[in-house]
Amino acid sequence: MVIKRTWMPLVFCWLMHESRALAQTLPRGIGVINLGTRNIWADAGYYDQFGQLKSLGSRLDVEFDAASMRTGKAGASLKKLYDNIAKYDTNSGTGQGSIGDELNLGSQRGIVKPTVSVNIVGIGFGISNKVTAFAGVPFISAKNETDIEFSGTNNAAEIKAKLGDAAFDELKAGLDQASQLSKDTVLSEITEKNRYKDIQHWTYKGPGDAVVGIRTGKSATLRGGQKYALGIQAQVTLPTGPAYDPDSLTQIPLSQNTTSFGLVTDHRVTWTYFAAGGDVGADYALPYDRKQRVPEGSESVISIERKTIVHVQPGMALKGSLYSLLGNATYRSQYRLGINQKQATQFSGSLAGDYGALGRPTFKNEVFHELELILTTVKIYKQRKFVAPFILTLKGHDSLSGKNELRQKYIELTLILLFSTPMASG
Repeated sequence: MVIKRTWMPLVFCWLMHESRALAQTLPRGIGVINLGTRNIWADAGYYDQFGQLKSLGSRLDVEFDAASMRTGKAGASLKKLYDNIAKYDTNSGTGQGSIGDELNLGSQRGIVKPTVSVNIVGIGFGISNKVTAFAGVPFISAKNETDIEFSGTNNAAEIKAKLGDAAFDELKAGLDQASQLSKDTVLSEITEKNRYKDIQHWTYKGPGDAVVGIRTGKSATLRGGQKYALGIQAQVTLPTGPAYDPDSLTQIPLSQNTTSFGLVTDHRVTWTYFAAGGDVGADYALPYDRKQRVPEGSESVISIERKTIVHVQPGMALKGSLYSLLGNATYRSQYRLGINQKQATQFSGSLAGDYGALGRPTFKNEVFHELELILTTVKIYKQRKFVAPFILTLKGHDSLSGKNELRQKYIELTLILLFSTPMASG
């Protein structure tokens, strides 16, 4: 019997203004307070290993037919049942009219309804005209409602009757149990036998991973009068979010559970009302140990007896994008096309098992685009035409394609308030 882990690979990377490097730095003595909120379409689906967009509930879908039971995809207990039929009927699995290949227990369909909302708080400060320090943390409210339903015909009782008294007692008992397959029996096996928790209702309220870092930059005027700007941003992400829980099948991973170091560079050329640029970056996460259940084979509901200390080596995360910006000093719009890629995570441990199965779905790839509308009052504030300096942005993000990745679809509203300190120059 199968219910798969409904992990949603949400990646939160909060910086002072956006998750990519900016060419600008703050002037010396100028600070900012960043307040933001992100509305996420958490049920927008996910891209499987072949790049096909599927519903989150499809991860729980199971056909309880002979092929699934023979290969173990339907769970260890049903594989054992099929193997017992094979002991009685040597034609099982041969396609030659065997009784085992007639066995069908119906279909299981998954219903997954996650909700995630995020509020962002960040600060930044101009240490000098060329170096800005920043820090930020998201506060997350997340919930995952999961359910399963059954359809189709269960013919286990008919198979038992066809076998008659010739079937041995263990086989009869197995068919009796299979004939009772339902939502309640599946959930009971998961919670009582394998001792998983929060199967249908998982919630979290608290901080996500915090980010601290510095940004520096340099600008120059090109021969044609265009302005060129280079930005370099270094950051450290700290695992202040929720820890990985080996006893939850429906936990949404809102933390990377280790410290990582990132570097992003940004290049931008600006004309009077138009700018174009691109950025590239990488994040390296430190290896760490955690408790995790390790499968013996193809099972996805793993026995609690298989819980052990596992060494985790996260894969390198790479990102890059191209963008264009149109507008003046007050009103601007920006379009970005980019890619996020994370190499596969490696798992190892002392307990014998299929560690490769843990790592296979961890290679992730997303191609995305973003549209951002920006209102800046800094210039008109300096001209004494506005009461306060701030930057207000509205950004929409959506995935164009992906592999082993959630379709990242959200709208984010950010307000950046600027303030001056006695350290400010001029």
